Amino acid sequence: MGHSERPTRVSGNGTFFFLSLSDVQEALKKNVKLDVCYAILVEIASATANDEMKRKALAEALKNHPYAYRMRYVYVMTLIPRLGGSYEIMKEFIDCCVKDTLFNPRFAGLASAIPADKGHVYSYLGKYNEAVTMFTEALSISIWHSTYADRGDAYLHMHDYSNALSDYRLALELSPNNPDYLRRKTYASAIQEAQTHERSRRSNAQHEQATELSLITERKRINQHMEQGNSSMRAGHFEEAVSEFNEVVRLVPYEFLPYYDRATCYIQLQNEEAALQDLLRVIELKPDYMNAHYRITSIYANRGQFDDALISLNRILSMEANNGEALYHRARIFERKGSNVEALQDMQQACDLGYEKACRYYNQVK
Repeated sequence: MGHSERPTRVSGNGTFFFLSLSDVQEALKKNVKLDVCYAILVEIASATANDEMKRKALAEALKNHPYAYRMRYVYVMTLIPRLGGSYEIMKEFIDCCVKDTLFNPRFAGLASAIPADKGHVYSYLGKYNEAVTMFTEALSISIWHSTYADRGDAYLHMHDYSNALSDYRLALELSPNNPDYLRRKTYASAIQEAQTHERSRRSNAQHEQATELSLITERKRINQHMEQGNSSMRAGHFEEAVSEFNEVVRLVPYEFLPYYDRATCYIQLQNEEAALQDLLRVIELKPDYMNAHYRITSIYANRGQFDDALISLNRILSMEANNGEALYHRARIFERKGSNVEALQDMQQACDLGYEKACRYYNQVK
């Protein structure tokens, strides 16, 4: 069975930490065995660099759940190097846990945390061969659907679409209908299909020149439809513009821009569902097109689908961790969900990154 996604850290303003701690402590008074409360305490302690509080929370949790996997996993993930720990400290803690594998076999899987984190670091540095090696090592220790997906991403960057698709399929077997994995798989399939089509076209050397002339003619037609669509859109004739973009999509289904322009028209025509489908297609074809992510977020937020809006923003932040605008919008979504600690954390971080709108808002509410 596949495990859940690796947990997100808690952080935020001191006042809100105090309120969060009060809530957790009150919950523990009612039920001292709530391990989720201890996990929150560990996250807060890590975010505030309070090592004593972190160790105490772990000790209390294990006193009530001596062989709980969850607490050990949450704790070990606060020991990664970029949070101030080290792989040596992680290994020392993991080795202590593995001694109790007889009582909970899952403890053996904690060792996968180290190579998995190294894989993330290598991916961030663009060293995808090394990332694949680390993710493979992690999977040999413990099966996580997110690790399959992460290794698939590394393969994708290496243009190894066959292995990327294989990993996305394995991730989906462990986490069926996961929308993020479905989008990644669809994107890899589209690229592979496009390349297969291109190789087939080029293999027919005897018609190469004729094909080239045909493509030039087709590109002229595409440009004409795009120009007419944009002209109609600027004039406010959105239905006419949609017709033009429909023709472009038919001619070049693997180009992202006509889908985005058509989505813009659908929004003006108040057809959010059609706009959403086009925008999802945009990020399948071009995952780093930020405007599409923001518009997807806006549609989900307007519908009250806050979890989906957060997924969209998290995709941006997975590509640009210091994107102040994305942090600002995520803070507003957290606020609408009533997650005030997370909201203030993101708002403060966005302000620290120089996003002025976040600073103005943060100064009003802090």
